[in-house]
Amino acid sequence: MDSCKQAQKMISSAKVFMLMKLPFFGVLVSKLKDIPNDAVDTIATDGVNLYYNPDFVINKLKTREKVIFVLLHEILHIIFGHLYRRGTKDLEKWNIACDYAVNGAIYLYQQSLSSNKVYFQIEPSALFEYAYLNKSAEEIYLLLNQKSKDTSSSNATGDFNQKLLDNHDKWISKNDKETEELQWGIFVKSVLQNIKSSQGAIPGCIAVHIDNLFSPKKSWKQELSDFIEPLEKDYGFSPPDRRFMLYDFFMPSEYLYGEDLKNVYFYVDCSGSVDDELIKEFVSEVVGCYSQFSSKSEIYFGTFDTEASNPVFLSDNYVLDVKGGGGTDPASVFHKLDQLHLLDEAKLIIILTDGYFSSMLKSIAKDVPVLWVISQYGTGDNIKDSGWDNIIYL
Repeated sequence: MDSCKQAQKMISSAKVFMLMKLPFFGVLVSKLKDIPNDAVDTIATDGVNLYYNPDFVINKLKTREKVIFVLLHEILHIIFGHLYRRGTKDLEKWNIACDYAVNGAIYLYQQSLSSNKVYFQIEPSALFEYAYLNKSAEEIYLLLNQKSKDTSSSNATGDFNQKLLDNHDKWISKNDKETEELQWGIFVKSVLQNIKSSQGAIPGCIAVHIDNLFSPKKSWKQELSDFIEPLEKDYGFSPPDRRFMLYDFFMPSEYLYGEDLKNVYFYVDCSGSVDDELIKEFVSEVVGCYSQFSSKSEIYFGTFDTEASNPVFLSDNYVLDVKGGGGTDPASVFHKLDQLHLLDEAKLIIILTDGYFSSMLKSIAKDVPVLWVISQYGTGDNIKDSGWDNIIYL
């Protein structure tokens, strides 16, 4: 038997076994078309195909248990959206962070199974750290960034990069990312609905990630309407102006009656964890919101990383200028407004962030309503754990 046929037989056998014993993952991995490719040094996926080096499968993995581990590794990269989410992040660090996140999830899954159920075996050379368990790739990326700053070695990620289990080159040139990611989301949800009754089919540590990525969310219009309407008894929403329908972030198209809303502050996170692409998205949301306020409203804009800028009054001809790149401390927003004697008069503070920062006491806001707007792949966990309400997601 030639090497391609032998390797394909090993992969097919592993997929069949997964369909019987790990049906959730078995169905998902069966969606990928197996393609032998000597140009791939190990194994890789682009979200459509599974590329594998026959020699790697036969001589490195060798057993069905290790093949299953690698298949789990690849499908979790897809489920967690790693193929589509790098943006402008450093390539090496992003690859490392993604492998840590995936291998950590597989480890937790393994721990949740009965000791007599050895369905897969984690490859000893795979990237794994207990400190990164239950963390997303974005969170781990931040920690790696900090680690590289703290170390004296300028090649802090070089050693890690040698341990990557799989090849991520197929991720770089993805086209039509949003469409493909949406298609996977629909497929994952349909599999979830059909396999819910199978015991142990959906591990809890992974179900949490799936819920965050693919659960339907309330519309922006309804979220913001529910939040802002109580702030002014005479403040209401009319249908959004069609000129602003390109924005997901809906604000009232006009005041229906009463006084205009005063002292509204938008603050955009421009820390090192927020790449240029996400900053542009945040700014576009602010522009879209501002356009839908009454011309008599008083809207201010600022940015923050470890320090917050002075808020600037927004006008039609003001150009939003965003600079940053440091750590993340949203407490600086409240300190800055308080320092300028503006916090007590603030009617509403809207903070756009990825949510990757330490906990912060809610009392810092002095009872001023705060709306946390979290990026699509950000997290509201630390905010929620600190007692804050009013968290919505892009």
